[in-house]
Amino acid sequence: MDESALKTLLDNLDASRSSLHAWLHFWTFLVVLGVALEVVFVVKEYIDQSHDFRRGILHPPEKPSTMLFILGLLGAGLVAIGVAGELYIDVQAGRVETEIRKANELRVALLSKEAGDAKASAEGAANAAANAKGQSEKAVSSASNAMTLAKGAGQEADSFARDIVSAKRQAADAESHLADAVERTARLEQLLSWRSVTREQSKAINDFLTPLFFTSRSRFRGVKIKFEYSANDLEASEYADELAKTLHDAFNVFGVEIGKPEGVVSVSFGPPEVGVTMRVRRADDPLAPTLQQALKAAGIDAQGQIRSDVPEMTVVLYVGVKPKPSALKE
Repeated sequence: MDESALKTLLDNLDASRSSLHAWLHFWTFLVVLGVALEVVFVVKEYIDQSHDFRRGILHPPEKPSTMLFILGLLGAGLVAIGVAGELYIDVQAGRVETEIRKANELRVALLSKEAGDAKASAEGAANAAANAKGQSEKAVSSASNAMTLAKGAGQEADSFARDIVSAKRQAADAESHLADAVERTARLEQLLSWRSVTREQSKAINDFLTPLFFTSRSRFRGVKIKFEYSANDLEASEYADELAKTLHDAFNVFGVEIGKPEGVVSVSFGPPEVGVTMRVRRADDPLAPTLQQALKAAGIDAQGQIRSDVPEMTVVLYVGVKPKPSALKE
């Protein structure tokens, strides 16, 4: 299966997962509706019994209410059907997630194979270029000796000259193929490589924060930095761990609490978030500007978002999918 087929398969699986989320909402609504009907039935029964109790007079049983019977039966039926539907959707969602993981593993294996093939092609082209260059040098030497020893052998000199031109052309073609193969290998390695926090980036963050220790320590104390990433993205998980360790070393002296990265399952139906996003509850968060500038000093661009679901005194760094390298963008 080639890369385009794997991409199509992943798109189809994502579409299936999105449709399963819609069905899950439907079955959950049935459960809520069924529970509401049962609550109505219980409240009505309680009101009738309270009325009989306050009256304190024994009387023949009243005719059972057909409407209450239907509502109670309908509520219980909706709860049973909704729970069964949720169980079915959960099983189907698990199967789809398994297929997505398998497809991602196949895609990584395919890209790794292509990188290996490109590397072998580059080595072959380099050998061909070296051989062509050696032949060119030999041809030049032979032509020079022939012209010195026999000036009258014009035809032979012309033949040598043609050999030289042909050898140089072969050398140029080989060098062109070598450059193409090296470029392709570099592009594939850039695509397959995982993000990481380098020593230079860690040093840049620490150098930025050191002058702020005495002026900002009291403002940052008690603030928490929380890390989240897509639960199905192993690369994002590793990068979030490295960011958490780096920021723990940098902000520990400020009294900032660094949380352990957590994988989250996105329920949105749009494209996945790319790169690093910084989420805060309020625009005047005390830590957010300094954290954003420290990451920028290390070459890490963290776009800011104001979200009402972020707790107070908390900054959430969400690690999305790896951005497409600029060399590979259309």
